[in-house]
Amino acid sequence: MKYKILSGKLKGETIELEEVKDYQKTVIERKELEWSDSSSEPMTWEQAQEWAKSLGNSWRLPTISELQSAFDYEKGEARIDGFVAGDYWSSVTVPSSSANAYYVNMYNGLVGYFPKSFYKYVRCVR
Repeated sequence: MKYKILSGKLKGETIELEEVKDYQKTVIERKELEWSDSSSEPMTWEQAQEWAKSLGNSWRLPTISELQSAFDYEKGEARIDGFVAGDYWSSVTVPSSSANAYYVNMYNGLVGYFPKSFYKYVRCVR
């Protein structure tokens, strides 16, 4: 399985599944992110954007790769405390459909997309 890198030094490159673990380790080592608490309830993507703004001080929704970097694919669990085993919105809109956005599942690390009107958990970064 191939993954396209969406941000950082390797942006635009395609890597194999085995390389994802090394890339994620590099992302965590290179970029220190501050994570907000998890939302107490799932919310729509638009609500998530508003919640991020309400936190102030440069808080935003994480990218797909930032969410993936918070998941340990070897252990099958979040690397960072405070995630529930569920879907978390990313900041990334699906290019072919602006009504959809990507999420990362913090139970199994899978990436997918749903309509922005669906309810997902949220953690913001800065």
